[in-house]
Amino acid sequence: MLCLCKKALAGARAIGLIGMRDLVNYVCMTLIYGERWYSDPCITVRMTRVRRDYLEFDEAIKLLPPSKPTES
Repeated sequence: MLCLCKKALAGARAIGLIGMRDLVNYVCMTLIYGERWYSDPCITVRMTRVRRDYLEFDEAIKLLPPSKPTES
């Protein structure tokens, strides 16, 4: 678990997050989404927009897809 948190914190810092709330939220999102956090194009595009200052992290979280696929 510690290794996952270190990886998540490194990812959060890589996109420019510095506030405690953003760091905690980022770590939580990586735990909720698992490996999908790093591979889902919908998520990676939004995190790229955060890194480039086109989108605030709080707004990016609101735009994320459901953590579990919805049943049809």
